[in-house]
Amino acid sequence: MKKNRLLITSLAFGLLLSCNKDDDNTPESKKYEDLIVGQWSFSGQAISGVNTEYSDPCHKDFEVLSFKNDKTYRQTEFENINGTGCEETTPTDGVWKISGNKITLNNEQTADIITLNENVLSLKYTEDNKTIVDNLKRKQ
Repeated sequence: MKKNRLLITSLAFGLLLSCNKDDDNTPESKKYEDLIVGQWSFSGQAISGVNTEYSDPCHKDFEVLSFKNDKTYRQTEFENINGTGCEETTPTDGVWKISGNKITLNNEQTADIITLNENVLSLKYTEDNKTIVDNLKRKQ
């Protein structure tokens, strides 16, 4: 009887120690958090598996997505409003969080991280019932 009680106590203690209250901090998440910090420029996009050109060249040539260590981000926005060239419009600011291979922006927009290394970031998400993959490259 004492052996059974000791075994049950040991198992319960082991289960308590194996639980982690912060399950989001997996090794993969931590690696992604370190790699994503920096400035990224848009290099291409695929919609429903078809590579497409950005309809507005300002998006590809000028817009930057910046992730900071403090878990905030900024996406600069540029548009050719008056036909006189790319002009910066109001940027998008917010917070980011990585859990596993998913990134969430402002606690509402979630994308799968397809590729993330020192030079390339690929994000897959759904918008208007279409699967979109944004490809970005680290800005030098």
